[in-house]
Amino acid sequence: MKFTEKTRKQIKERAEGKCERCGGYIANDSYAHIHHRKPRGMGGTKQHGSRTTANGLFLHPSCHYYIENHRRESKEMGFILGQTEDPILVPVFTFNGWVLLDLEGGLSKIETAWVGRRGEAEVSPSTTSS
Repeated sequence: MKFTEKTRKQIKERAEGKCERCGGYIANDSYAHIHHRKPRGMGGTKQHGSRTTANGLFLHPSCHYYIENHRRESKEMGFILGQTEDPILVPVFTFNGWVLLDLEGGLSKIETAWVGRRGEAEVSPSTTSS
């Protein structure tokens, strides 16, 4: 299922019009892609959580292409999630560094480096939120 217009707007606002992978500005919305962190083709569209802001990333088409074609690296960076993973609990490495995404279109920067995404490092959100 696709993101609603409201969710798409929240994702774009969270990104401040920048690609959330590389940080480059996306001047024209028609060139922007909204990426599902839980892949739609793997049953993600049947889950309500697949339509939340935490599951979406605002990207350049070339960054979206990179994520889709470098899946192992993208999983380690939080760009792609497994179907049992919750997008609000798994950090993603954006141009802002490691962040946790929330359901209202915000993010919390993480103070501690996330190592391996499988719990090897202690992760605590900083007091800085957007």
